[in-house]
Amino acid sequence: MIAPNDFKVDFTKYRSLVDKNFQKTLGKVVKVVGLTIESIGPDAKLNDMCYIIPKNGGEALKAEVVGFRDNRVLLMPYDNVEGVGLGSWVENSGAPLKVYASEALLGKTLDGLG
Repeated sequence: MIAPNDFKVDFTKYRSLVDKNFQKTLGKVVKVVGLTIESIGPDAKLNDMCYIIPKNGGEALKAEVVGFRDNRVLLMPYDNVEGVGLGSWVENSGAPLKVYASEALLGKTLDGLG
């Protein structure tokens, strides 16, 4: 028979998860003027990359936080804004766009997104 003291469980890796936030905060598009998209939320910093999810369920497009006005986030899309409209969801990635460089890129031509 196995005694209860025979099992030792290391809870340290589980305790590190207690302080993490697993809840997504989303924003919502409330205004589109030209290529500038305004949303209420999510919490963001300047230059953060966000994903705008069209209401029709199409592919999410990337946009960069370029400013703030009246508690709204101003976004500039990297791509075609087809499908984006009032009520589209906005999700913050929490980091700016990154393009990793290596010697494999030498002699290559890149677009603005790498």
